[in-house]
Amino acid sequence: MQLSWVLDLPMPYVFAALEHDEQPSLRLSTEIINIDPEAVSIGMAVQVVFKQQEEIYLPLFEPQER
Repeated sequence: MQLSWVLDLPMPYVFAALEHDEQPSLRLSTEIINIDPEAVSIGMAVQVVFKQQEEIYLPLFEPQER
């Protein structure tokens, strides 16, 4: 059974800790979108996508286009 930790957060979602290639000590907690959760893997290349939530833009990530 899957339970959402935020009631209105659509499931499934992939929570991830990203590490920046050019600054390995920089890590960012985010969500990976536009991919089947089973297809996400450690070390995969991603690109930023900004999603507007009211007055702010959230940085989310999706698989990098090749």
